[in-house]
Amino acid sequence: MTPETPPDAIVGVKPDGLIALAHDFNNELAAILNYVSLVDEEIAAEIALRPSHEAARLSAVLDDVGEIGAAAERAARLTRQLLALRDTLDA
Repeated sequence: MTPETPPDAIVGVKPDGLIALAHDFNNELAAILNYVSLVDEEIAAEIALRPSHEAARLSAVLDDVGEIGAAAERAARLTRQLLALRDTLDA
């Protein structure tokens, strides 16, 4: 399946294909979470070096980065639930 695959094509995917897709998606989420962590650390370090008016702006960006991380964590939980479902079905 490619990024250009239309969503309705997923209907014909076998369970093993969905599990592979869940694994791939989980890997992408791990990368997003790693980058969120790096950006979080860099912005936090910059806040300490900036005057208060610039620090306030960076703090707002840091909050946004936190929201990105929270959304990625929620998506990772859903992916883990899909993978757990596979384990349940295999049992």
